[in-house]
Amino acid sequence: MKLSKFIFAGIAALAMLFTSCEKPKEEKEATAITLSQTEVTLNDVTPAVELSAALTPSDATNTISWSSSDEAVVTVVSSGSKTAIVTGVGKGTATVTATTSNGLAATCAVTADVTVVALEPMPEVANPAAGFTTIALRAPEGTCNGVIMVGAGFGENCADDWSPESKNNSFTKVEGTETWYTITVPYCSNLAGKACAVADDNTSSWSYQWGRNATDDGDNVTILQGAGEFELENATDGKNGEPKMSGFADGAVVYVDVKSWQMAPCAPKNPAGTATFTMTTTVPLPEGAEVGIVGNLAVGDWDIANVVVMSFDGTTYTATVDVKSGCQYKYAYRLTESDEWSWDNMEDGGNRVMDVSNNAVDVVTEWAGVAATGGVSEGTGTFTITVTAGYVTGSDIIFTGNFATESWGDSQRTMTSIGNNKWTWTGDYPANFAFKVIMRKAGADDVWASGSNVIFDGETFEHSFAFPE
Repeated sequence: MKLSKFIFAGIAALAMLFTSCEKPKEEKEATAITLSQTEVTLNDVTPAVELSAALTPSDATNTISWSSSDEAVVTVVSSGSKTAIVTGVGKGTATVTATTSNGLAATCAVTADVTVVALEPMPEVANPAAGFTTIALRAPEGTCNGVIMVGAGFGENCADDWSPESKNNSFTKVEGTETWYTITVPYCSNLAGKACAVADDNTSSWSYQWGRNATDDGDNVTILQGAGEFELENATDGKNGEPKMSGFADGAVVYVDVKSWQMAPCAPKNPAGTATFTMTTTVPLPEGAEVGIVGNLAVGDWDIANVVVMSFDGTTYTATVDVKSGCQYKYAYRLTESDEWSWDNMEDGGNRVMDVSNNAVDVVTEWAGVAATGGVSEGTGTFTITVTAGYVTGSDIIFTGNFATESWGDSQRTMTSIGNNKWTWTGDYPANFAFKVIMRKAGADDVWASGSNVIFDGETFEHSFAFPE
């Protein structure tokens, strides 16, 4: 028995030793920060915008905090690791500042001319009978078609109902008020949920849920009176998350104030017609890459096969396109004309919403799909490729990319096999280098590796590819 105790103690000591020797995650300091816009005008038509920050280098690990010089005029709430929602709440000017954890800062000058609406006071709502709970909610201006509640315990017999699309739990407007709504539901010990607005087309979704909170104490969604608490979901650094409410009381009313929805349910929509798109990106794509638009277009509605290719003058991408009313859209890219457009190669973030003027001016700060770091200078290096699947014995592996000569399918750069399904190639690569590999065998068609092209980050020379089997 004593021996087993000694063995257990020894194992525990070794575990602590190995744990203490774990290599800490490597951090990389930012050397610069820029914002997607340096000047913004907010008004009753466009009361809020999203700002994006870009760090140099793009893989810097610093966190970003946001502040407003005058919160009585403009508020700012983080909506992601590098984004924030700027909202006009009055009339005047303010400066929004994004500051990195190592002290770098970038600013945006904001002019706000937003009508200030006095908040409607709390109505008197009677307590429900035992076995029920009532939520009284003050909705923000622009809630044109009602409010619903979804979550744990909001289904039949205390079951979960997390589907905003079902609209099963509708609030009723409080008589004699303009902004207050109530809902009474059976009390369940597991009650926990979120409110969502119903859009003017009578649909609802997570896009219309109540806005983010900076802390658990609430700032955008707050409890005015009664029992309840918030837990932040999908939070950034433990804050700036989507509030989920719980802690309801049996036979009681809880009063909740909602300052904004994540997306305005009844915002003015752009008219159907011709729209102008102007886009710049802080993440340069390799030479020869194409950028296009996909969305609620008049032709090819969200059809990835019918992306509208934009013109490029070396700095700015532009396009003139016929769009539908209420147009939402995203930017996509492909590295060569021979590549197919893909949902994997899109800008990061949610859909963009067309301005009511049908004039879109955007900045893309991150691309999904591949590590589109860009901006790498030309150089010389040895690239090592591991083929994980689909290799046909006797085939050559061809290294290819956006070389000045013998690029892509014309490449004759045969890699050298070093065993264990690995091949190498040493040579000069161009600036903003993007590459891929081809399997080539005499008498057969070339087979391209699966997936997207790799955009070289200037540091990672070892990559893995698989071929279709």
